[in-house]
Amino acid sequence: MFTNLKDALCRAPILGLLDFSLPFVVETNAFGVGMGVILSKQNHPIAFFSKALCSKLLHASTYVKKLVSIMVAVKKWQQYLLGHHFMILTNHCSLKELMLQVIQTLEQ
Repeated sequence: MFTNLKDALCRAPILGLLDFSLPFVVETNAFGVGMGVILSKQNHPIAFFSKALCSKLLHASTYVKKLVSIMVAVKKWQQYLLGHHFMILTNHCSLKELMLQVIQTLEQ
């Protein structure tokens, strides 16, 4: 089963090649015990990862979990994102207005 998954991920059109003339899209989601992140261009995934949440984050609010997933993704792929336009997609309404919020917590 692992070999089949590895083969499927290595064959086109699953993973694409980088094209720095187009903006990157970072899609993040955090849920009960983990986070999942996809780096893509033109709806085509380039890289992805998932990670279990640490014990401190297991008891954090949904807002904090999703904010941390964005920070982890940007840090992980900073060599691709810094100096280029990119978009962050999230399904959390308050994070969509993050740049307009008054900073009140250390996480923000």
